[in-house]
Amino acid sequence: MKQAQTILDLREQLRQLGWAPEDRVLIDQAYAQACRLFSAKFRGAGRPFLCHLVGTASIVAGHGANAEVVSAALLHAAYRQGDFGTHTGRPRRAQRADMARRFGAVVQDLIQEYGDLDWAQMIRLDTAALTAVAAGVPSQVLFIRAANELEDSQEYPFYPRDEQEARMTGLAAAARLARIAGYPALERQIDQRLRELASPRQDLATGTSSSSFSSSYTLIPLSCGRKPVLVLLRNIRAGLWHVKKFLRARGTA
Repeated sequence: MKQAQTILDLREQLRQLGWAPEDRVLIDQAYAQACRLFSAKFRGAGRPFLCHLVGTASIVAGHGANAEVVSAALLHAAYRQGDFGTHTGRPRRAQRADMARRFGAVVQDLIQEYGDLDWAQMIRLDTAALTAVAAGVPSQVLFIRAANELEDSQEYPFYPRDEQEARMTGLAAAARLARIAGYPALERQIDQRLRELASPRQDLATGTSSSSFSSSYTLIPLSCGRKPVLVLLRNIRAGLWHVKKFLRARGTA
């Protein structure tokens, strides 16, 4: 089944999978929340962040996930990159409680544990070490993480070659993670994608430096032009994030 990129595609996929209308209510609610949190967010290659969220949910749904796991996949980046309006980079306790009230404790816990994963560290581990780390993480969280990497991979051809190679390291780790978590069909799908990406191909990046693709970004809506404090807070938050990333990189070098 083709991977969805819009909520209409996802709804049609769930209908074809035999989901009853009442089972799709939570998905629609999760999508509405994602729209609030990511309305101005874009992927590094320029794709709306919402497309990535829907695509990740589509992958896990295609592999038999229930409504709670699909909803968590739709909101998997909420606690790392969602805009809760606090500009702290992490939601407050009251906001996490609100997520639990809206979607249930299971969904909230999956989102939180996903956000707590240190993926940059996990991709450096060999299979034995990765298995040991993964043993303490719910399999559904690992499932969503692997699906996230597979969904990301459709953007790889638009990255410069050095960026593609760095990302494929994470995709290979995702294949191992899918096997460890007990999702062999997803592992095979990721392996197939790795073979496709490894075949001779034409780079589709058009004169943009690789640094432009290193992370997602936010475009401030024009309506915020009269709200300079909000713009300032957003810029400070973005600057602090890059400083933190730089210091972490130096600490692990």
